[in-house]
Amino acid sequence: MRREPLGRRLITCLIVALTIMGLSCIHVSAVLLKLGAKGPLVYQAQDWLYILDYLKVVPDGNFGPVTEGAVKSFQEDTGLDQDGIVGNDTWVKLEQAAQKQINSSYTVKEGDSLEAIAKRFSLAPEELAEYNQLIDLTLVPGQTLALPPRSDISRGGNYLELAPWEEVHCFYKDYGVARIIDVQTGLSFLVQRRGGTKHADAEPLTKQDTAAMKQIYGGKWKWDRRPVIFEYQGRWIAASINGMPHGGERINDNNFAGHFCIHFLGSKLHSSGKQDPVHQATVLKAAAYGR
Repeated sequence: MRREPLGRRLITCLIVALTIMGLSCIHVSAVLLKLGAKGPLVYQAQDWLYILDYLKVVPDGNFGPVTEGAVKSFQEDTGLDQDGIVGNDTWVKLEQAAQKQINSSYTVKEGDSLEAIAKRFSLAPEELAEYNQLIDLTLVPGQTLALPPRSDISRGGNYLELAPWEEVHCFYKDYGVARIIDVQTGLSFLVQRRGGTKHADAEPLTKQDTAAMKQIYGGKWKWDRRPVIFEYQGRWIAASINGMPHGGERINDNNFAGHFCIHFLGSKLHSSGKQDPVHQATVLKAAAYGR
């Protein structure tokens, strides 16, 4: 039997591999949330609905009848099928509308108070008043309030996402350099990805970055999970890290003997192939800093 030249076979394998990777990235973008659903994606959709004034209760991660009604109202106003289900089209329009609202202004409605509006947009009442140079804190229906940009850690930077691991895995490649921001201390350090398939294995980039990471952990390496913001290519994503060097390493001059783990929404442990509930809870804790 005549065999294909090696070069041709390699090119064929490469095309197949790239095709599979591409399909994988497209597949994980699918979203379907409906009555009875629970979890962080529900919380994210509720948060957008709350910001847009469709949801009248505080987000809790449970897709009940109140959330379903809010989704239907949003769908009606945006020309979508009113099925009460958050599929891809509804998710995308929700995110776009919420981001536009977050970075624009708010028109005061009957019954609004400065405190209630500030809470809706994760602001302090004093901050909202100062930004609008308000002397009289009594609001009048129809009054327009400018919203401060989300630029500090307590509200998640430019825009804090709950991006699933499969999506992060598609764009954050090996050797990529990102910034980790500890939401509790405000300290940050640079990291380089060294691998990982079920979550990201990473190393502090330099000795200075290792020192900053160790300072975050109180001067002693620990397995403790910490809520962080993962900043990469302009995106801010909720994540969880541990603080214990382990396994292999690629960078030899950073004073860090091994690597550490960065977990995202839906990521899993390499050892068991299962989600770590503490890491997942810590990811949600990080996301809460953007509320």
